[in-house]
Amino acid sequence: MLWFVLALGMLAGAIFPQLLELLATILGVRDTNVALFALLLLLLLALAFEATVTASRQGEQITRLAQENAILRMKRTQDRQEASAEEDTEG
Repeated sequence: MLWFVLALGMLAGAIFPQLLELLATILGVRDTNVALFALLLLLLLALAFEATVTASRQGEQITRLAQENAILRMKRTQDRQEASAEEDTEG
């Protein structure tokens, strides 16, 4: 979704160069190239932040899944041992 919004923004800037002039005025710079560079730098920082947040969430999910897997393996091993012990006592 973020990439789509960025693409629309770039398209709007290409179609309406006055938007870049307005951005330069808002940022207080004389050249539209400086304003565009500053905007792109901020967008890249936002993308890096988003990637970091996503990686952190995935790390937490992997940890949780590994813990759940370990618990299930332990329960399965216990169930097998109990079933084996019951067979020994019956046999």
